[in-house]
Amino acid sequence: MTTAELLTDYIRTVRRCLRVQAAARGIALTLLCGLALTLLAVPAAHWQRFTEEAVRWTRLALFAGTLAAAGLLLVLPLVRRRKIPLDTATVLLY
Repeated sequence: MTTAELLTDYIRTVRRCLRVQAAARGIALTLLCGLALTLLAVPAAHWQRFTEEAVRWTRLALFAGTLAAAGLLLVLPLVRRRKIPLDTATVLLY
């Protein structure tokens, strides 16, 4: 392998590691938001004595909040990273 090919391979490896790191962070934060929403939804449903309507609305809020968290904390950072052009000089700074 030439030096240019080795450098290109190294840059690909760094980019892949950055994407995996961003995905892991997004998954962890999404799960944390899901847990927080669950801890808020259960007392809210309990306050209304777990009626069908209360369970339906808290379940809807839980799913909507978790999907919004996944979109903001997982998908958006990964899409944003692809839009930022990383030239060789920028990657070599890391």
